[in-house]
Amino acid sequence: QLAPLNELDDMALSVLLAVQGAVAAAKPNLVFVMQDDLGHHDIGWNNDDMARVSTNITALAKSGVILTNHLVHFHCSPTRRSFVSGRLPLHHGEDLSGVATDDLDLRWTLISGKLQSAGYKTHWIGKGHTGYMSMAHLPTNRGFDSFIGFLSGSQDYYSEDRWQNAGPYGNGTDIYSTVLFGETAIDVVNQHPGGVPLFMYLAWQAVHSPYSPVPNWDNNDTGFLPYPGVYAGMIYDADQYTGKLVNALKARGMWTNTLLVYSSDNGGVSVGHLAGNNYPLRGEKHGNWWGGMRVAAFVAGGLVPSSLAGTSSNLRVHVVDWYPTFCRLAGVAASDASSVPPLPIDPADPSKDLYGNTSWPDIDGVDVSSLLLDPSVDGFGTNNFAAHPQLWLTGQVLLQNSSKLLVGQGFVGDSGEKTPGKDGWRYPNGTWITAADVGWKCGLAYKPNDPYIPCLFNESDIREMTDLAPTNPALITSLWAELNRTNLGVYASRSPANLLGPCAPKCAEKYWKSLGGSGDGPICGVPGCTAE
Repeated sequence: QLAPLNELDDMALSVLLAVQGAVAAAKPNLVFVMQDDLGHHDIGWNNDDMARVSTNITALAKSGVILTNHLVHFHCSPTRRSFVSGRLPLHHGEDLSGVATDDLDLRWTLISGKLQSAGYKTHWIGKGHTGYMSMAHLPTNRGFDSFIGFLSGSQDYYSEDRWQNAGPYGNGTDIYSTVLFGETAIDVVNQHPGGVPLFMYLAWQAVHSPYSPVPNWDNNDTGFLPYPGVYAGMIYDADQYTGKLVNALKARGMWTNTLLVYSSDNGGVSVGHLAGNNYPLRGEKHGNWWGGMRVAAFVAGGLVPSSLAGTSSNLRVHVVDWYPTFCRLAGVAASDASSVPPLPIDPADPSKDLYGNTSWPDIDGVDVSSLLLDPSVDGFGTNNFAAHPQLWLTGQVLLQNSSKLLVGQGFVGDSGEKTPGKDGWRYPNGTWITAADVGWKCGLAYKPNDPYIPCLFNESDIREMTDLAPTNPALITSLWAELNRTNLGVYASRSPANLLGPCAPKCAEKYWKSLGGSGDGPICGVPGCTAE
């Protein structure tokens, strides 16, 4: 018997509301794309001349929200560890990870583990560089369903020293890395099961050195000067595959429920033959000036409200914030605190170990989903410091509201050295005015025992050309005391031996070579190896 027309209408309405509710409740797809060593001025929305090699990425940025105050560490490895752990380098170190170092405590839950527990399929594609002392440190043992990439910080783009999941993936894979990682990302989307949320961490090798020839590209093209043709080609290849990835998400009907975050891991670098340019920001990778840490970034995708499409945000956001933000969007608690809390910081006893063997620091990130994507939130678009009124950036830099204290450059670098000639200002044509050219004194210390001469900058001075320290001694004293106090909370990973497994470097090297690898890889918990 047919139901009356009004009952049919009621039934249809109920079904429609149920479907809408299910769609609204669907957990969003989360994609994080990390470019390597990209300069602030190397991309189309900051430099019209580079738009022709970054058409897809630039269009994405302009369709979403450009983040003009997105902060990272001045080196790739600490930034990458910060993203996956939600913790500032204060709590995992400012050094570069080796292939077999313990830098991300095995007792921590990485963002992948949080999202996996919320029902996500999780994939890490591309560069690693977060330290893999043990088998337990490998991505597939830390919440990622799959991993294909490489473990070190740098290698040839055609290198066969690559990994897939828990072992070497070398022979026959001498394909240009952007092509390999891009095709893998597309395959992941095309094979992704319907009704299951996706988390993808796509970490391009480009545009980090070495400048391996880009396939099907005129690597000697002089039409991009002052950028080398090969550098433009590296950006172009990553751009093309980023566009293909978005098209794949759209073809699967996933884009409307996706948040894509794009960021460089640090500023560009120009030393020697390298090409990165951070104009108008001061300095570059390796340093505490904005050019090393305030990077090109944006959010895009269907989760960005249409009212915000094509806008920019000057909200102070740090890469650690994506951990709790993704957790919030996925509906899972972000806290990763130890059951035994750390001891409080005690300035009277600076050598005190606050953590021992039972405690560790919780995440440092802040959920910025509402501050970036919900115009109804108090402070939206007006309070740039709502997420981080105070923020530790490095052992030498503290931000407090509109002030930046910079006391020196630290002693960290790819080669253990700084580049004092690049502590000044680069221009779009590639020329430099160095600190020495203008008699600059503060913030330059970088060698052990160099005396710190503090700089103080206002947030609005993105070129960092006006030192306010001489006229604000009381503020300098206050900020420096807070920086020193915060530095006492430093933490270094101390993964327990029972989680690491037996460590046998010589046996591990033989084992990885027997599987076709270079011999580099985890040294603890390796199959068939006992402690040496």
